[in-house]
Amino acid sequence: MDRMNVIYDLRDDRWRIEQVQRASLSKKPVGLKITHGLVATEEWWENIKQDRLPTHVVEGNINQLWIGRTGDYPEVEIADANGFCSRWLLPIERSVAQRDLKIGRAIEILYVQQELKKPFNGTGMTTFLLTVKVELPWAILS
Repeated sequence: MDRMNVIYDLRDDRWRIEQVQRASLSKKPVGLKITHGLVATEEWWENIKQDRLPTHVVEGNINQLWIGRTGDYPEVEIADANGFCSRWLLPIERSVAQRDLKIGRAIEILYVQQELKKPFNGTGMTTFLLTVKVELPWAILS
């Protein structure tokens, strides 16, 4: 039985998809390059499925949690099995974060690396989240 519960799935995030697609299609320098198809289109998902746009996974436990620290999305620090820590802004609602994100709870983030139209903060790539899963409360007890 799977101990993890999906709390974010890009496929369900119509608002985010529309915003990212609009930015990608605009002539402005902000947004993602259309390198593997427009984000969340059939072509884009097929490129992920065929591993032409590879996915990456971060697995570990929530080490720290800030809800509302940035004024928009919760932020978590994840410690992996080797003790390496990484920080992630999660595009989930505050109520979901308060209910499901707990220090010590297992978390799994699936993402792709997308090329930016114009480099930002010294990099031309950004992580683009596909799914976020957390350990179910009842699974911790069993």
